[in-house]
Amino acid sequence: MIYSPGILVFRDDTGGWVEPLKVDVLTCAAVNAGAARNTLHGKVGGASEELKIERTMKERMGRILYLFEQQGVKDVVLGSFGTGVFKNDIKTVAKIWAELLIAPGSRFNASFDNAVFAILGRDTFEKFEEVFEEYTPKPESEMDVEEEEEEESTTQRTSPYFSSPSPYTSHGYEPSTSHGVPMKFPHAPM
Repeated sequence: MIYSPGILVFRDDTGGWVEPLKVDVLTCAAVNAGAARNTLHGKVGGASEELKIERTMKERMGRILYLFEQQGVKDVVLGSFGTGVFKNDIKTVAKIWAELLIAPGSRFNASFDNAVFAILGRDTFEKFEEVFEEYTPKPESEMDVEEEEEEESTTQRTSPYFSSPSPYTSHGYEPSTSHGVPMKFPHAPM
């Protein structure tokens, strides 16, 4: 991992100029799951290999959050971490982020004020949203009517953790869907 504090950002996704913004950047490679699945002589690894991949990913993702926490960072932008060319399972990555950040009793539940997921692609966004909804605490009144609402609307889902698309409100810039869909969730109560 490489932690680079105070990086100055002055361009948006399309190359346009924006008011300079200082950010801390953490660089960490995800597990190359595509390569890890291939064992000797071109055979593909099985369930035990998938478990190793998931454990290693959770360790790396936890270290990312730990380093941000140790640096006093309160607002983080995270990604789908290795679900592209490295071929990590999207739902597995989303599940790990949810377990680390918002699940009841999670290690980093109270560490950050805001976390934003900058997600490329509608399919990846929807899978992340689906997984995070499973970890979203629901008020008792919502639980009573949940079954009725599922029958009424299967096309439009709402969650306090995701909005699609969500503008970068602090700078008045709204990315196009071809450049990613940011997803934000507020601090979840413990």
